[in-house]
Amino acid sequence: MSSFIEIDLRNTTTSTVSGIETRVVLPTGMTYVAGSLAGVGITEKNITNLAQPIFEVADISIAQSKA
Repeated sequence: MSSFIEIDLRNTTTSTVSGIETRVVLPTGMTYVAGSLAGVGITEKNITNLAQPIFEVADISIAQSKA
């Protein structure tokens, strides 16, 4: 059985947001699979703890989203 989590980041401010890092705290028993990331402008930053991977997100313009 496979489990997937989808995260949608939206810029609701009045200016471009940059320097975004996000840590995902996964539910107990779930771990991130290295290299399985799908999305444009999102990269793995630190995956040494697969239960709490950290990702970098490219700049998000006004009213733009990244998924």
